[in-house]
Amino acid sequence: MKLQFPLEIVTTLNGKKTHALVIEAMPDTDNSCFKVRFEDGFEDKFFLAGEDGTLGPIGGKEDWLPYSTALRPDLVIISYLKEGQEVNVFRYVIDGIEINVWIVEERGFHYIYYNQYCRFKFDKNPETGNWRILDNYFGDTDNNLDLVQIAGRIIQTKESKSPVNQ
Repeated sequence: MKLQFPLEIVTTLNGKKTHALVIEAMPDTDNSCFKVRFEDGFEDKFFLAGEDGTLGPIGGKEDWLPYSTALRPDLVIISYLKEGQEVNVFRYVIDGIEINVWIVEERGFHYIYYNQYCRFKFDKNPETGNWRILDNYFGDTDNNLDLVQIAGRIIQTKESKSPVNQ
């Protein structure tokens, strides 16, 4: 899918899975402020404070903190991306916590992002046809080996459904 607003994401709020709609990246904020509405009706503007969002997102309304905690990993990732960029998102459990994993296409490569950061770059080995990790930025090998195979299947499914391949 192409990254465009509004963008619906699944997140965990107070231990329960919930949906949040990232309505827009606020103009003139260099992708650091987002208007978001949760399925329970809570809506606020969240500003990513600190370098790379390390201190935020910070909301403006009363009771914003649990919503900010739920949004943080995904808003930081969204702030790195450009509208129109090709992305796919799926849920995955790491250390007993279900999170969003983002597959991002950029400059001819695929990247995996989760929990705020780019974790690794990967591609399909032209000789073997297997998906492989090219650069592993955080060294989480066990999860990443599994994730590269899941992401590869998602990409292959998407490519096989493309009108170009039919």
